[in-house]
Amino acid sequence: MSEQEEPKERMKRLMKERDEMESELKENIDELMKTPAGLTGPLKDEDGYPRADCDLHVVTKRRGRVACLRNDLKVVMESIKNCIEDVHSASADGPTPGAEAKDEETAGEDPLVTRFKEYPEFLTVGSVLPDSPAASGLRQGDKILSWNGITKNQTGFLQMISKMTLRYENNEMNIVVKRGALSVQKVVITPKKWSGKGLLGCVLNKI
Repeated sequence: MSEQEEPKERMKRLMKERDEMESELKENIDELMKTPAGLTGPLKDEDGYPRADCDLHVVTKRRGRVACLRNDLKVVMESIKNCIEDVHSASADGPTPGAEAKDEETAGEDPLVTRFKEYPEFLTVGSVLPDSPAASGLRQGDKILSWNGITKNQTGFLQMISKMTLRYENNEMNIVVKRGALSVQKVVITPKKWSGKGLLGCVLNKI
């Protein structure tokens, strides 16, 4: 096995782990959102007693799993980023034609950008209100390639984005955008209540 094959195999393993974690995370969040307590709702009623309208043991267990998966995903994503750098620097036999330019282009690139930069644009940011949650990362004119993993290739992506944003209230979402003619980058926003309407404070238009 060559030196370059080893980091590539590690990359495949890490990306598989990431996909499995994302799938399990979505499953747990979806199940929590089916309960009255949801992802962040109180576990006690107005009188201070444990609420009786849902299985608190299951809710607590799933919430704990969500927290663990989110932390694990951060670690895996950082490992993938480091692995990408290893792949680009581990060529023992020298670059193949055109490979050197490709390596320079993607070296140090965020793994989410690497994953989604070739995906089609499907939303454009029409406006972003000042001091809104969206203003922390999005800019007017940004074109969305991935909304926390949701892409144009998925049926019903508008409804999925709406539900995803509600599920991620007070939690970070990773958005991959094309900004300007060539720049593709990842931005992070946290949907939350603010002085304006909704959880974002921006207008998204379907392309």
